[in-house]
Amino acid sequence: MGLTNVFKNITVEGMHPIIEIQNVTKSFGAKTVLDNLSLKVMKGRFYSLVGESGSGKTTTLRLINGLEKPTSGQVLYDGEALDYKQIIPVRRTMGYCLQGYTLFPHMTISDNITVVAKKAKWSRKRIDQRLEEVMDLLGLDPAFYLKKMPNQLSGGQRQRVGIARALFMNPKILLMDEPFGALDPITRNELQDAFVKLQQKLQLSVVLVTHDLSEAFKMSHEIMVLNQGSLAQQGKPNSLLIKPADQYVESFLKSNSPGHILKEVPLFSVLYSDVWLRTGEETGLMLKNCDSHEVKTFDSENELDQFLRDCQQKLDIAVDSTGKFLWAKELASGARVERSIGSEVDLLSALQELFHVRSNSLPVVNQGGVVVGIFGREALDVIG
Repeated sequence: MGLTNVFKNITVEGMHPIIEIQNVTKSFGAKTVLDNLSLKVMKGRFYSLVGESGSGKTTTLRLINGLEKPTSGQVLYDGEALDYKQIIPVRRTMGYCLQGYTLFPHMTISDNITVVAKKAKWSRKRIDQRLEEVMDLLGLDPAFYLKKMPNQLSGGQRQRVGIARALFMNPKILLMDEPFGALDPITRNELQDAFVKLQQKLQLSVVLVTHDLSEAFKMSHEIMVLNQGSLAQQGKPNSLLIKPADQYVESFLKSNSPGHILKEVPLFSVLYSDVWLRTGEETGLMLKNCDSHEVKTFDSENELDQFLRDCQQKLDIAVDSTGKFLWAKELASGARVERSIGSEVDLLSALQELFHVRSNSLPVVNQGGVVVGIFGREALDVIG
């Protein structure tokens, strides 16, 4: 029986794009900055735009925000083409956070955070309620911050306020242009960690422009590599490292190698998550995909094993009905794998664990014990 006939039922939980750039070219006079660019940003995901200076990163962000119009092609926002005649109300549903804080120096922190809401003629009651929510969300003490002027705050504090302002209107998407670039390394690392947790909590849709590849690896679900205004490759960090689309991507990643920052790269950014999991013996011979949530059922163990081998999956992993790890075995040797790795550990710790247990691959679980992927020795091929 062929694999196409093995499964009986398929269900797919699909995500939808919040932004879709379709065949966009953008020129300034005789200079073409974006050349037939196409990409998608899915809801609730974190994307980083990387590339050399002049590759079109900031122009892409400005196109998404409607600050620039395409010379040709179109930008879709939540399924509809941007209407540039009504762009101001649309922009108010997007958060924009820039490098250098961009706070108005003559305004208090309270006025800086609420400036857009006031222009949108929100009521005082609504503004006060949202201000309380946002300050609490970012862990900012209203008594300390709201009456101060920007020059009374540190760089890290000003950047937190900038993020608070970008989130104030409860945006559908947050656009960030080098927001942490001007900070010292310690403050930058603290804010990156805090923002990753915030993104995960709120399921924010985020597009980050950064020149720092380690930042992109640390924070992103997917990375978009631009080359001379075109999308050279888009994918999960691990996919780019293992299978660069062309020589440019390979060279760019090597010249910005994350090998020296193993302690800074979280495991969840480089694990392999396109994996199939047994969803419990009580459900029969069934597999569910971590990424797509697609479900397949099989008539025999042999068919299930053959499917996993054809997918080049190293482990057969069983989970309970909530997705928590139960057991695993290596498909090649049949050896049982009783250990797992937490997705929040750094890459160096994950490699040390892998060598300690003498296994080629280990399941990766989140803080709740739910399997989110596999980490294997193949990672060694891409960090040297």
